[in-house]
Amino acid sequence: MKDNAIVKTFDDLEIHRPELARGYLQLLNAQPHRPIALFAPRRVGKTFFLENDLSPAAHAEGFITVYADLWLHKTAPLDAINHALEEALDELTVPTTTVGKIAKTPVRKVGGLGASLEFGDDKPPMGTLRLPSTRLGVLE
Repeated sequence: MKDNAIVKTFDDLEIHRPELARGYLQLLNAQPHRPIALFAPRRVGKTFFLENDLSPAAHAEGFITVYADLWLHKTAPLDAINHALEEALDELTVPTTTVGKIAKTPVRKVGGLGASLEFGDDKPPMGTLRLPSTRLGVLE
């Protein structure tokens, strides 16, 4: 929200909490394998804080951030977590530049002077992301 904008609803409010984000990052750095959970009533800014304060600060410090909205997936929370982990893993493994994507694309057929060689398919994925019990280990 811009400083001079008129607030019509509470959704128009954006309250940044960088000091709180720094406090959580200090806790995470002190005990990296200890989880932190945020509990509060609905619509008080938890998601805004995570997306706009904590996650960017954590990412800047080298953390891998993963956000799973369990409220939207009440009937399948494990699926929501797994999907969020898959998206985070994609961000780590899929190149973002055009050159990076070309370099990462597997070559299966090479040809020249009227002749060509065709190679077998890529080896299948290890299946790690298909087993819910092993997905968390992929990001460690």
